[in-house]
Amino acid sequence: MTNDPCFSFNTFNYHLTSNHFIWLSKIVLLVITFFALLLLYPYVKINHKNIPYETFILILFVVLGSMILIGAGDFLTFYLAFELQSFAFYILIAMGRGTLRSLEAALKYFILGSFSTTIFLLGVSLLYGITGATHFNDLRRPC
Repeated sequence: MTNDPCFSFNTFNYHLTSNHFIWLSKIVLLVITFFALLLLYPYVKINHKNIPYETFILILFVVLGSMILIGAGDFLTFYLAFELQSFAFYILIAMGRGTLRSLEAALKYFILGSFSTTIFLLGVSLLYGITGATHFNDLRRPC
């Protein structure tokens, strides 16, 4: 790394960007996730519940999607990371086995996510139609 205060690094044809603030945000996300997983152990011990191993895999998918979302430099990358994160959340919500409330909550969340994704993609397609660009850096430049 350089001592330049405006250090910026772009990968995959500007689909992922990185700078000091993005690295700091990713580190904060990882620390919060670590402490959340540490707090899960006393909950399991007190309530005598067994957590399936799929839960931890899904949590890792949420963290991966969040980390990609933080460094997204393009609307396509933003959308794919958001959907990766959302699908893992849908499954995590529905994992409350034996309760209809968790299935109902997952279904409502999925329907709400479908509508919001549709509106987001409509907005992105309108922006692309107007500007001809999907990269965030190209949108801030004057025509």
